[in-house]
Amino acid sequence: MRTVLSILAVVGVLSARADALPVCPQAWDYSPFDATAEDGAIAVRSGACVLSTCIDGAFSDSFEYVAEVTPTDVSPARGWSHLGIACLEDDRNFWCLSLVQAPTSQGGRRFVELSEMREGFWGSQGKDGLTRSDGGLRGCGWEVGRTYRLKLSVDAEGVRGEVCEKDGKPLWRDGYRFDGPAVRGGRPGFRCEGGLAGRLAGTALMSNAGVLAL
Repeated sequence: MRTVLSILAVVGVLSARADALPVCPQAWDYSPFDATAEDGAIAVRSGACVLSTCIDGAFSDSFEYVAEVTPTDVSPARGWSHLGIACLEDDRNFWCLSLVQAPTSQGGRRFVELSEMREGFWGSQGKDGLTRSDGGLRGCGWEVGRTYRLKLSVDAEGVRGEVCEKDGKPLWRDGYRFDGPAVRGGRPGFRCEGGLAGRLAGTALMSNAGVLAL
């Protein structure tokens, strides 16, 4: 089976700077063995392990990154499957807001997750004791064929992740304060791995480093 992810970014105003920077599939850093540029979009193959960043994206410690995500099919996998957007410092230091599916050995449970990789340790926000914030709405079990709007926000105070229906109805929310060691900025990115394939149809970023748009 094959999973297709359709992501259409939604731009919102965050910064007074509005220096438009063109973004095309060729501007993203990924292996041609894992993904291809097709009709102005990025198509990620099932079974790939992709953590991609925008080559043209400047590092920023304050931005809002929004995307519409539609999982259309899921393949069973022995490992964890992730599909989402990221704030990437590098491949050992990043935040990721993802639709997640557990391995088949653990029942294939589906949920949403905001988690940090810091110095190569996944889930560092717990190890480093970051205080949870904006966590009053959780437990979203995503469904195949439905479109969700993911928003990842970073500023000097902390990081927040939100998931809404396409029409804006809130479904899930979580966040962490930067009151301990943390990844505090990065460049826009996306993550796709496990039993998921995906299509990145467009991305946008509003930040204190400028505007990225497709």
